[in-house]
Amino acid sequence: MMNYSRNNPIQVYKTVPSLESLSPYLTDVKYCLFDLDGTLFNTEVLHAKCLNDFFSRYSNINQSLSVDDLQKKFMGLTERMLFDRLNTESLIDPAITFDFFLNVRNSLALEKIKSYDANLIDPSMLLLLKDLREAGYLMSIVSSAEQVFIDAILSKYNLLGYFEFILSRESTSKNKPDPMPYLLALKQTGLLSSQVIVFEDSKVGMTSAISAGLNTVQACWYN
Repeated sequence: MMNYSRNNPIQVYKTVPSLESLSPYLTDVKYCLFDLDGTLFNTEVLHAKCLNDFFSRYSNINQSLSVDDLQKKFMGLTERMLFDRLNTESLIDPAITFDFFLNVRNSLALEKIKSYDANLIDPSMLLLLKDLREAGYLMSIVSSAEQVFIDAILSKYNLLGYFEFILSRESTSKNKPDPMPYLLALKQTGLLSSQVIVFEDSKVGMTSAISAGLNTVQACWYN
């Protein structure tokens, strides 16, 4: 069993940092790797609403958790980990398969992205991405989310062109907290680990990045 408590970032930020405040950690860095949910985007409440909708549409089990409760209880879990937790706690019908759960959750998320009124990204994050790109840093995404969801939210905010590559849940046979996603990302950059920095919010993501030997900033600006 992977230990999810490994969490030793080089710095913790409670607000989105400026490029200037990051500069002490970027001395040798050429490449920035970003997690998506909870790091680039404030999507945890959106996912909690999707889970609430899933319960109301596809589960006969009476559960009384509010959207806020769901967000706090399951924040930072990958889809597979979430599905396993829901089964362990008997919150969904055991006849529901992971593929069905995943497909419905993706459909609900895509619906909500189109109609969601609240801004899902901090303006300071948009500024940081712009400043990093103008300063010559390369950027990519390493996420446990589905590719279709990643493409949809990046398109909504016109950010697809910012990233050299995207690693989604489908990109690797093992997902966070396993180091495989970040090891593959490092390989794709063609750089040394000292030349790459990771931005992650959850312990699951931190475990993956740090286990891959990468310096990691913990993003607490959406929590």
